[in-house]
Amino acid sequence: MFKIKGSKILILLPLLFLITIFYLPLLKVLIQGLNFEFFKDIYNSFYYKKIISFTVYQGLLSALLSVLIGIPGAYLLTRYNFIGKRVFLSLSTLPFILPSILTVLGFVLLFGNSGYLNNLLMSLFELKSPPLKILYSIKAVLLAHIFYNTPLAIRIISSRWKKIPYEVIEASYSLGLGKIKTFFKVTIPYLTSSILTSFTLIFLYCFMSFGIILVLGGGPNLSTIEVEVYRFARISLNIPKAASLSIIESLFTLLILFLYLKSESREPKFIDGSNLVKKISIKTGLLFSTYIIPLTLILVAPLVAIVISSFLRKEGFTGGVYFSLHWYKSIFGSLTNSFNMTSIEAIKNSLLLGLSTLLMTIPMALLVTFNINKNFKLKSIYTILFFLPMGISSIIIGLSYLNLNLPGSFIFIVFAHTFISLPISIRSINNIYKTIDISLIEASESLGYRRFKTFLKVELPLIKGGIITAGVFSFSLSVGEMNASIMLAPSGFVTLPLAIYQLIGSYNFYGACALGSILLLLSFLSFRLMDSVDI
Repeated sequence: MFKIKGSKILILLPLLFLITIFYLPLLKVLIQGLNFEFFKDIYNSFYYKKIISFTVYQGLLSALLSVLIGIPGAYLLTRYNFIGKRVFLSLSTLPFILPSILTVLGFVLLFGNSGYLNNLLMSLFELKSPPLKILYSIKAVLLAHIFYNTPLAIRIISSRWKKIPYEVIEASYSLGLGKIKTFFKVTIPYLTSSILTSFTLIFLYCFMSFGIILVLGGGPNLSTIEVEVYRFARISLNIPKAASLSIIESLFTLLILFLYLKSESREPKFIDGSNLVKKISIKTGLLFSTYIIPLTLILVAPLVAIVISSFLRKEGFTGGVYFSLHWYKSIFGSLTNSFNMTSIEAIKNSLLLGLSTLLMTIPMALLVTFNINKNFKLKSIYTILFFLPMGISSIIIGLSYLNLNLPGSFIFIVFAHTFISLPISIRSINNIYKTIDISLIEASESLGYRRFKTFLKVELPLIKGGIITAGVFSFSLSVGEMNASIMLAPSGFVTLPLAIYQLIGSYNFYGACALGSILLLLSFLSFRLMDSVDI
């Protein structure tokens, strides 16, 4: 066993880091935002009431639609074996690590007035104007949120559905209840907590959505609190007002996080039973193909559009489009952003950020995981403190560092990325850590190994899968993260997502697609690594 002094140091070390680097800057900016005159203005302002109500409205609607669309997918994955199931399951993981700027780019290419879908419809029906007006509307925001979050709903609900003993379903049938009545009277009550969990988590994500609203929302008419915080901080340079709005947003998000953790803690304990997985019949297959094919297309089409467009070039405004490697060659020379930074510098900066975030996150996540599996006073509060950053948006984390007005923005971007990825990393590692057979640790200690040596020799190899998943997640999140970076990046500093955003803003979509394809490749490699880990 560790000596008490050493054990306390291990507990206090990450806590001091968290308080100093995360909570103190956050507290400072929130105190600065305690301006009751401004709160009064917000209360009396139609504009701010509209922003707050739209933030809640789009979050609720996005969560509701994602869950409703996800339920049939969860049923399909739970109860049937079918060709392509493995591919569909893998695809449903991809949005977890896909940067939001790629979703934005893919949706612009697909649904824009000159996008692939409108061009196809105009060509098929000989129309003179684009029939689909999706971009810069609530429809675009909802579609993008559904793209991101339906796979999450499928994952959460199907993981619970698998645990419903099929004997319970059979008992219901034997009592004379049909399939529909059994679904509503037996299955849904079993799934209620997981449906609520997925709904609350998706609502939280959509409430804090930034890149999708900023670009696909199209302006002040469809703005959210998150976007307004950014506009006040970076465009109006009014930090106090940004801080005041941050207080309102944080109150909402912390309440949602509390409800999420509450619903998750109420997940029922299932008795092990048999999950009957059937081979899908032709009739059922045809029925579900009307669901799974459109869903797969929604997941894949934006990404395919990015890759195809990266190989296209157009000469002038009126010239034809042709195949070209021009944009890939330009990455190493002439493809620059509005600050004349070359794209290769953006790639280098992103990789450096990703690696730095990984190196900072994983040791801290390991140490916290090790600590929260020990018994000590105030352990619950200690644990909550490390998970609370989940309820603070990355824009507000960026604002808290921006408010310090200190040099060294690179390290502050790394700090922001670390605290964004830390809760999920701790969770990934802890989920595996909790499954370790305690007798292995006791056996190691009885052989004379000290506690730390036991951790290195016994526990660390057993949680390897969780560490790899956490490492890949923190790296890919940092490489693709835009919100905190856009708040903290000094003039001339670009990352891959920022460069793509700036190229979209200057209507260089093909150039943005070449960079987007590189970011997509990095995300895909991360996804394959995570998918191959046998946890």
